This record gives sequence, C-alpha cells and structure tokens, in this order.
Amino acid sequence: MTPTVEQLIDLARRALEKTPEIEEGVSLIEDYTEAFAALQNPETGELPNDLDPEQLEILQDLHTAVLRKAHNYKQSTSSDMVHLRKRGKGLKSYIDTLPKSISRRRPRKG
Repeated sequence: MTPTVEQLIDLARRALEKTPEIEEGVSLIEDYTEAFAALQNPETGELPNDLDPEQLEILQDLHTAVLRKAHNYKQSTSSDMVHLRKRGKGLKSYIDTLPKSISRRRPRKG
C-alpha cells in the first residue's frame, strides 16, 4: 500500500521531533524513508505527478531536514565509536599489565 503525501509529511514531522534515544530517532527515520521509497516510482525514482505543489514544497523542506538529522546521527555515532575505541584501548592496556613477579612468601607480621 502506498502512503499518501499527508502520511509522509506526518512521518517526517515525527522523525524530526526531539527524541531522547538515538535508536528511537533512527527507527522513525527508517519508517519515513521506507514510506518515501514506497511513494516513489521504482523504475525512475520520481514521485507521482498528481501531487499538490504546496504539499510537495512542505515535503521537500521536511525531507531535507530528515536527511540532515540522519547525517547528524551518523556523525555523532562515528565520533562515539572513536571515543569508545580509545577508551577500550586504554582499558585493554591497563588490564593486560601483569605483575613483574609473584611472591610466594607470606608477609611478615609485626
């Protein structure tokens, strides 16, 4: 079933809302892109010609904003991954440090 332009605009607005979790925001963007792909002609990638020009303008602005938000998610995720890799290297180097010698004697009392 192909979505209407109104449904697509609604999905885009929901995708642009402030979401505290990145996973939820990415899920909303995925829903929007799937609906957008369903509205496009599979052979040419164009939208149908019988759409309202005003709605198309709104959709274009929202589509650009959704793409910008997806790009921001991509950048923040990659910078988070770099930070986690650095932190993981530090932890590995700390964990891999073994004692130089092991004492077999008990410590003296007193």
